[in-house]
Parts: sequence; C-alpha cells; structure tokens
Amino acid sequence: MVLGSYGGTPSEHRADSRMNHAPTLWDAELMKSKVLWLDYNEYMNTPEGLLKGLKHLQDYGLFFLEGVPTEDQEVANAAERIGHLRHTFYGRTWDVKSVPDAKNVAYTNLNLGLHMDLLYMEAPPGLQLLHSLENSVPGGTSIFMDSFKAVSLLKEHHPEDYEILLKTPTTFHYKNDAHHLHYNRPTIVRDPLNDALTVNYAPPFQGPLELPAEEMGAFYRALKRFAGYIEREDLQFRHTMRPGQCMVFANRRVLHARTAFDPTKGKRHLKGCYVDLDMFKDKYRTTVQAKNEGQF
Repeated sequence: MVLGSYGGTPSEHRADSRMNHAPTLWDAELMKSKVLWLDYNEYMNTPEGLLKGLKHLQDYGLFFLEGVPTEDQEVANAAERIGHLRHTFYGRTWDVKSVPDAKNVAYTNLNLGLHMDLLYMEAPPGLQLLHSLENSVPGGTSIFMDSFKAVSLLKEHHPEDYEILLKTPTTFHYKNDAHHLHYNRPTIVRDPLNDALTVNYAPPFQGPLELPAEEMGAFYRALKRFAGYIEREDLQFRHTMRPGQCMVFANRRVLHARTAFDPTKGKRHLKGCYVDLDMFKDKYRTTVQAKNEGQF
C-alpha cells in the first residue's frame, strides 16, 4: 500500500482534496482557541504557509494575516495568492472608511450589523479580504459569526423553521448609485448533489418578499429565530483590527459586522477585495495534492 505524506491512503487523499469533509462549527469560545494568525511572509512565500491558511478557511471559514505592509495593493497581493480577484461595480479593490454623504452604510461610522456581501448578485463572491491600513478610532470592532453553527442550532431546536428557510425564497436587491441588482434565493441552501451548505443573510439588502400573504407569518417567525442565534454574543468572535492585519473569510459562511466608531478621534481605513469560491477550491485542491505528492 502506498502512503502519502499525510499518512493516509490514496483514496483518503482524493477525498480530502475533493473537500467533502465536514467543516468545524464554532462559537466564540472555540474560535478564541482556534483562531489562526498567520505571518504574511510565510503565507506569501511558502507553500506550507499557504496551506495553513487554506485549510483554516476550509475548516473554520476564517483566518487572519499579520505583518501585512500597509500599502494599498497588498490586499490584492494577498488575494491573488489564492486566485484571481473578483471585479464588481465597487472596483478591483475598494476602500472602507467613513466619507461624507455615503451611499452605503459600510462607508459611514455607524454600527453595521451581521451580514454577507453581494447577495443580490447571481453569483456572490466566495471569499472576502479586508486589510487594515489605519485604525486609531475608538470603536470599530469587527464581529464574526459562523452561520453554519446557527443553521445547526435552528435545525436541532426548530426543524420546522429550518425547513421553511430551506424552501422560501428571500429577495435581495440593490438599487443605488446608478445600479439595480435583484436576486431571489432561500436563506439556507443545501445542495444534495454535493452536500454543500450555503447561507444567504443580509438584512440591509433584503427586499420585499414575493410570497403569498398567508405564508408571511411563518417565514418571519423562522427568520426571527434564525436571527436570534446569529445575534447571540456567545457565538460571535470579536477583534479590533490593527494596521498591518488582514482578515480572510468565507463570504457565504462567516457573517461579518462592525461596531460604530468615532471618526473625529482618529482614522479608520480598510482596503477590501473579493475572490470567487471556485478560485479557493482550485488552489486548495492543487496545494493539498502537491503536499501529498511530497512537493513540499
């Protein structure tokens, strides 16, 4: 029998590279002990460092880079270590800071609730990166929550509500700044062919429901219960980003938010970009294969 460098059989290696193992569901306590802080140079310049980050994304949906130079292009460099950037109407990369007359709540100093990005698009991006260039303000703490954990709790304690969120389409739309995007998708999606779970949760961009009136009450009851798990503080991991740190997370799994901050007492500037999920899966599989074949 031929063993690979992970110590398993070839069939086990193939299964691992297909990414069909279950993700690790986490709450605040678990993430405090499992959070990955990865040195930027190790991530950018070694296959071992890259694999650490990719595996943490696969298992937990979130990791952090530290020691990232505070220059505009570095978030793109970090993203392109995984795959091509996803260009959107926000641009190749984009700035997150408080600006006058902002057309998006993300570009204010206000509290920004837990959500996912771009769910009004037919194919929302799979990964998001946010790199801290400046942060000297009071407040502005980043909040993360594992939506898969919320799904698990809802299914366990309220299976009827879980079923409602599986089958009921929710409207997401964006009509602003000369753009108009609109898409309907269930809150919870379970792909039976690939046994893949995705979540669609973005209250700031949720549009009017296209449902019969008699179904509204049950849907909102189910969504309220799901939101109740999402808002539980014991399920949320919090961190105030410092300059030179970059968060990398799965947009269709890990919800993100930000507390309010005071822009009169400092500066807060993050640079962001997106990568499609296919790019991540491609890089993960090929990196695992290279590791199994003893290439590093």
